[in-house]
Amino acid sequence: MALLLPIHGTIKTIVFGDGGDIFALWKEIAIIILFIKTSRYSAQETIKYRNLFILYVIFVIYCLVMTAYSYSQHMAFLTNLKKILFPTFIFLSIAKLHLTKTQIGNILLSFAIGSILINITGLIDFFSPALRMIFRSMMKVGFVLDNKGQIYYDISSYTIMGINRVCGLMSGGPNQMGIYNSLVVFCLILYLMYFKSKQRIKSIFVYFILILSTFCLLTSFSRAGWGVLCIALLLYALKSKQKAKVIYGIVFAIIIILISSLVDPKIEYVIAGTLSGKEASSAARGSMTLDAFRFVLNHPLGGGVGASDPSNFSKGFLYFAESSLLNIAIDIGVFGFLFLSVLYLKMYIYIKNNKQNMLNILGAFYLVANYITSLVSVNPYETPYIYLSWILLGLTACTIKKTN
Repeated sequence: MALLLPIHGTIKTIVFGDGGDIFALWKEIAIIILFIKTSRYSAQETIKYRNLFILYVIFVIYCLVMTAYSYSQHMAFLTNLKKILFPTFIFLSIAKLHLTKTQIGNILLSFAIGSILINITGLIDFFSPALRMIFRSMMKVGFVLDNKGQIYYDISSYTIMGINRVCGLMSGGPNQMGIYNSLVVFCLILYLMYFKSKQRIKSIFVYFILILSTFCLLTSFSRAGWGVLCIALLLYALKSKQKAKVIYGIVFAIIIILISSLVDPKIEYVIAGTLSGKEASSAARGSMTLDAFRFVLNHPLGGGVGASDPSNFSKGFLYFAESSLLNIAIDIGVFGFLFLSVLYLKMYIYIKNNKQNMLNILGAFYLVANYITSLVSVNPYETPYIYLSWILLGLTACTIKKTN
């Protein structure tokens, strides 16, 4: 899945266009099969996650009741229902695995290898405006060119402060490119900290992917991508005794930013505008989140699964927030949102207490960072990030087998 998910949306868009819904189900089917297979583990492993599983079943029943209401209103609900239910389901499927340290390292490396093709298209996107336009056409992104050569996209998120954002052939555009690469960078940091290879060629290969992913993360100008990675690493830096490694990582990121700024001074301009709040969407983010929060408080029961989906505008659509978690609250109400938050808390506790897994502390902080970012961005709940991030979180909670 780590190899196929990054290009899943690309294949779906190029081959099927607006269709391909049946093709898109392969990832959910794979996760369900994995859950069934991992259910065969020992009774002790089942007891370990019993409380979380019971809470999850109650949550599923509650969501199905809200879905029944949506169905009665002829609302589209399947996309939102998957976003609500599958993260915890993925976590439960992966967390019950028994893996060796080598296997975990190889899975982390597969996350990185899976990014190469899509990130090469991102690199081409940055350096070749002509090929960038071909990529946009392939991904069905509408745009027009004026007589001065200025590009105007149908979707405003493809530019920031008048500058094209890198996304290559990534489905979902620059925002998904950014948050996806934040996950890849995080996986590579874990790999270099705990699984670093003694083979020189392999190490060079890992650093090459790290540089490529960091560059695509930076030039996508995705605040969600920057945020989830920075929050997780800063929390770890405050807690860990290995502060030096985190400092090295920060210095590495600064070097990439400086080099990128030399290649294109506009990068520095956008970063400065984003951090200072001069960039329009960045400046409006706080007020938009507060407005959505007020809306949720004024509609505490929710409008049914799919109520936050703009496609349901004529069928009971309530409101769309620039927040994954607040959109869930709009769908299933304040009670459902609080219930989901309890599930997050339970998973955080399981990860943090899984001390025999060397990834537990960083995994716990990544979960916190993911939750915080989901409050102010819709991107953590979009494909491929939503699936890959929860696979990673499940890995940090799984049991590590001892090898002879």
